[in-house]
Amino acid sequence: MSPNNIAAMRRECEKTLRRISLLTHPDRLAHNGDYVRMTREQQEYLHEMFQRGRAIKDEELGSRPEQVGWGHRSLASLEKILSNVEEIYSVAGLDVDVEMSIQGNTLSEKIDFLCRDNSLVEEEIREAGIHLMELLDDPEVREKSRQISFPEQHAKIREAMVEQAEVYLHEVEQAEVELNKVA
Repeated sequence: MSPNNIAAMRRECEKTLRRISLLTHPDRLAHNGDYVRMTREQQEYLHEMFQRGRAIKDEELGSRPEQVGWGHRSLASLEKILSNVEEIYSVAGLDVDVEMSIQGNTLSEKIDFLCRDNSLVEEEIREAGIHLMELLDDPEVREKSRQISFPEQHAKIREAMVEQAEVYLHEVEQAEVELNKVA
């Protein structure tokens, strides 16, 4: 992906994240009549999406999953969240699974919605595939996978882990002694 495309994607992610934040910010919800009508689950979902959005660092926006770990940082994921938040507003107070609802009034609008939703799901699947390939290429993951596939070595591996844990415990004890000297 070219630097221009990455910059454009980040801008789109920022714009989408700002829109999510505007729709889910507690200060705005406190003065929103729709919020009062929402079910407890809908209110909790909006609160959770606000918290998740706040946890995203600017430099993570638009990043590929293998760069930041799996999460809601890609444009496809953010657009899906925005779609769900907007759907909650349109069905405020109704016990509706927004993941399963189809938006639109006419058949054409419903088809357009399904096509957009399908594109978002396809993008999330593509990103998950990239993430999986990165994990499979990781030398540490390959080594652990190899170790797991030989049950006869599990006892030896467990012993090594216990020994390493003892080393860590000893290091922690030493750090506590040093800390107590300073305090």
